[in-house]
Amino acid sequence: MSHLASNLRLSLIVERISRSPCTYEEVEDYLGCQSELKGVEFKVSKRTFGRDLKNILSFFSVSIIYDKKLRKYKLDEEESVGNIGNRLIEAMNTVHVLSINGVESVMDFQKASIIRPMSLWDLTEAIKKHLVVHFEYSKFYNREEIITYQVDPYRLKEFEHRWYLIGWDKKAKLMKTFGMDRVLALTVTKKSFWPEQIDFRDKYKDCYGIIDDPSLKPEWIELLFEEVQGEYVKSLPLHDSQQVLYEKSGAVGIGLKIKITHDFIMKLLSFGANVEVLQPKALAARIKTAHLEAFELYR
Repeated sequence: MSHLASNLRLSLIVERISRSPCTYEEVEDYLGCQSELKGVEFKVSKRTFGRDLKNILSFFSVSIIYDKKLRKYKLDEEESVGNIGNRLIEAMNTVHVLSINGVESVMDFQKASIIRPMSLWDLTEAIKKHLVVHFEYSKFYNREEIITYQVDPYRLKEFEHRWYLIGWDKKAKLMKTFGMDRVLALTVTKKSFWPEQIDFRDKYKDCYGIIDDPSLKPEWIELLFEEVQGEYVKSLPLHDSQQVLYEKSGAVGIGLKIKITHDFIMKLLSFGANVEVLQPKALAARIKTAHLEAFELYR
């Protein structure tokens, strides 16, 4: 069995056990079904299955244990690194799908992002080793203007399928956010810096995306979504604080506590007539004004 198929078997085991605790026999049945579907033999001996569990922890940071009371295997949530493990499995499965001959006949791909994976790799090392980076940067509103930066890199943050670098601009003496798709000619220098201790998860916990305005405080927001759009927002929440307030015929009420930043307002505007802001009234007025200004463009 190829390394790719072996790794795919590991992800299938995680997928089955993450649904619900199960016995080795139930895992074996699932692997058998997947073998028929994908044309690859995934079924293994119980001894190999034991080695697979160790490899799953090593490769994907997902811990699977045997519960003696249930007499079943289950995920050990405390020892698993959820987001990292999920992303690794997702990436590995994507590689497998893209390696299948004839995949172009059943899949359509978006134009590839101009982001360079090596830049992300270099930056992760620079952040871990506290090394200053040097790069050129172009802005959305003026692509021809190239600005050179020297930055103490602190964090990489993903938002809406884009990667951003959060770092200290040494010249402006400010913490800034840089879109990685606009970072050019990145160089990791040998000059080190002493990082300030910042809890970035706490820093952005009340934010929708990558904009954090310290002058703003989180506010309670109530939104009324059209039924279909509401189901979409339920499946892909706008924020960790989101909760379903009520559901009635044709509508879904959503509540969340968040800072009202520019990127959040732009997100609300993207829903068009499929959402109504109920609270706060000031936010409702801003959304109304923006829609009226857009309407004037077509008169």
